[in-house]
Amino acid sequence: MKSFRFRIGLSALNSPSDLVLESHALRAIAAKYPDMEIYTYEYCRMIADQLNIILPNTLLNDGIAVIVLVIIALLFIPNPICTFWIFIAIITMDIGVIGFLALWDVKLDPISMITMIMAIGFSIEYCAHITYGFVSNPNDVTPTERCVEAMEKLACPSK
Repeated sequence: MKSFRFRIGLSALNSPSDLVLESHALRAIAAKYPDMEIYTYEYCRMIADQLNIILPNTLLNDGIAVIVLVIIALLFIPNPICTFWIFIAIITMDIGVIGFLALWDVKLDPISMITMIMAIGFSIEYCAHITYGFVSNPNDVTPTERCVEAMEKLACPSK
């Protein structure tokens, strides 16, 4: 005998987490017999695999996004202290988004992962432009006037 197929039916899968647990259990059983080269397959297994790696991928993608944006901010904004505060703003906004997703009982899935990464992009957009407008102002004016000028240049004009 070269090969065979063994089919099982599972009926107690009530949530995607159950699918992930079932996938781990079947793969653990198959791993006990490496000489038989057992492969487990199920059409919905792609979803289980995706749910299985979504947390590490989310943390990795969030971390890469923050690091890259801080490096870009360091290149374009000539003041490292301002870049540090931009970094703090990005982190606090991302924590706020994660907090609201948890408050609203949103499960971690590809859509919520994209939402968190987009939140980083939106937060850097506002923080970096306002900070750049403030820092790059060549006029010898008070910090309050520099802030007003930065807001006038980058936000809706009040006049």
